[in-house]
Amino acid sequence: MNETIGPTKVSIDFSCLQNNNITADLYILLFCRYHSNCILPPIIKTATLGDDHALEYLESEGFVKIIGDKQFSLRQKAINLFESNNSNKEWLEFLGKFPAKVPNGRGGTRALKISNPDSKGNVRIKKKYLDLIKSSPELHSNIIRILEAEIKMRKNSNDLQYMHNMETWLNQADYDKYAYLLEDVSNDDYMNEDYM
Repeated sequence: MNETIGPTKVSIDFSCLQNNNITADLYILLFCRYHSNCILPPIIKTATLGDDHALEYLESEGFVKIIGDKQFSLRQKAINLFESNNSNKEWLEFLGKFPAKVPNGRGGTRALKISNPDSKGNVRIKKKYLDLIKSSPELHSNIIRILEAEIKMRKNSNDLQYMHNMETWLNQADYDKYAYLLEDVSNDDYMNEDYM
């Protein structure tokens, strides 16, 4: 049976390799095990699984547990390579794009989020967001684009004060409700019309 390399794209931050004291080959081995639909390229399979010391090294560093001849399972340290780094970046991007406060219509302001990413109030919202985007890799970038489009639409129509706070925005799936804005992004005329 011939193995083919699928269109999987792997981006590696060199500081991640250096901080974890692993090679790019070992990182890709772990990546393909984490993403079970990813086929390990034959050259890396030979270089890593053909070398008995590679798995032993990964086990000694706490990345894997060897469960048989060239068979292993990932430990939390390896899982963290793929979940905490990218997921945290995506969470921080979402948090950063969401408006902190908006006018309340009475001369004051109303908070839409807690700006500190590590605050207790954000723990539940962060989990909800990460659970949401975990199911679909492209969902995060779509959510960001929809959020930006909604903010632009609300600013242009002078109704930013009616935007939901971040938790409500996620709970009520406003990213679905305002997805139509991406289709209309080339036609900005509707944003300047008065619908009242």
